[in-house]
Amino acid sequence: MRSRPTIALLTDFGLSDPYVGSMKGVISAIAPGTPILDLSHEVLPQNITQAGYLLWSCYKYFPAGTIFVCVVDPGVGSGRRVLCVDGAGYRFLGPDNGLLQLVLDSLDGYSIVIVENRRYFRNEISPTFHGRDIFAPVAAHLSRGVRSASLGRRTTSSVPGERLVRISTQGKKRYQGIIIHIDRFGNVISNFQAGGGLRSNLSLHVGARAVHRSFHTYSEAGEKTPFMVVGSSGLIEIAVKNGNAARSLHARIGQSITLKSS
Repeated sequence: MRSRPTIALLTDFGLSDPYVGSMKGVISAIAPGTPILDLSHEVLPQNITQAGYLLWSCYKYFPAGTIFVCVVDPGVGSGRRVLCVDGAGYRFLGPDNGLLQLVLDSLDGYSIVIVENRRYFRNEISPTFHGRDIFAPVAAHLSRGVRSASLGRRTTSSVPGERLVRISTQGKKRYQGIIIHIDRFGNVISNFQAGGGLRSNLSLHVGARAVHRSFHTYSEAGEKTPFMVVGSSGLIEIAVKNGNAARSLHARIGQSITLKSS
C-alpha cells in the first residue's frame, strides 16, 4: 500500500486553544494514518508577512509530495479566495492574501486552482474557522489522492505579498525593505537577499539606528553591538552576540528598513 503524503500545518493559532487539535482531528477522521507535521503555530496573530517567510524558508526540507496547509487568515469568512498551488512536487493550501508570494517566486513553474468545490469541505462551515471546515478536509482529501483540478477553477493570479530584494555586489545603491521575522533569539531577519555575501561598505538602517559591521558567524562578533550576518535562509539578519537585537533596536516585524552601500 502506497503511503499517504505528509500534511504540514502552519498557523497563528498557538497551542493553548483547541484549534490546531481540531484541524488534526478532521484530517485524521477523513484520512486515517496520514502523517501530520507542525511547521509552526507561533506566527504572530494575523501576520501574513511572517507566515510567508516561515513557509518559504523551510518548505524545501520537507518530504516530496508534502501538502502545506497555511492558515493565517485575517479575511476568514469574507470573499477572499482559498488557493491550492502545485509546484516543485509540493502542494500549498492558503488564503489568497499574499501569504504564498515568496513560495511562488521561488518556483520555476506552478499551477493554481481556486478551492471552491464544497464536496471536499465539511458539511457545516463556520464563517470564523475555515481552517477546520475547509483547509483541513481539503488537505485530507488531497492526501487520499484527490487531484487539485477537482477542487475548482484554474487561475493565474493571486493577491501580491512581500517579496525578496536581491542585493547587488557592485556599485552604490540604496534598497528599501522590511523586517519579515524576528526569531526567538531576537535576531532581526530582513527581506534582503545577499546572493554575493556581505560587503564591508553596507549599512542597514532600522529607525534611527544604523548597523555597519558584518560577520560570517555569530561567534566572530563582540558582545552587545548589533551586527549583520547572512542567516541560514540566505537573508541578511541583524544579531547581537549573546543578546537580543530586536530589543536593542526596538525592531518589529513589518517595519520598514533601508540598506545602503557606499
